Amino acid sequence: MEAVEIQMKRAGKLNGKMNALEVTKFCKLGPKEEDFFKNASKKLGLTARTMEKILKVSRTIADLSKSEKIEISHIAEAMQYRKRTFSI
Repeated sequence: MEAVEIQMKRAGKLNGKMNALEVTKFCKLGPKEEDFFKNASKKLGLTARTMEKILKVSRTIADLSKSEKIEISHIAEAMQYRKRTFSI
């Protein structure tokens, strides 16, 4: 699978196995993407851990799209996949 090859070439591991420093290095966002991500994270009340996971998934979605940069659409899609906990 090409996405796996991209990930192994970039970081020597799959995106899901990246540590916090690697996420910072390999999941850089442009200004528009950064604004979108920060605003959405704040609005949804996401924790730092959840935000890191979303960036990893966003990077994977970008890899599957053969995109070098993470785009807003990748972040939005990744946010849809996050686990939600509901209190009754």
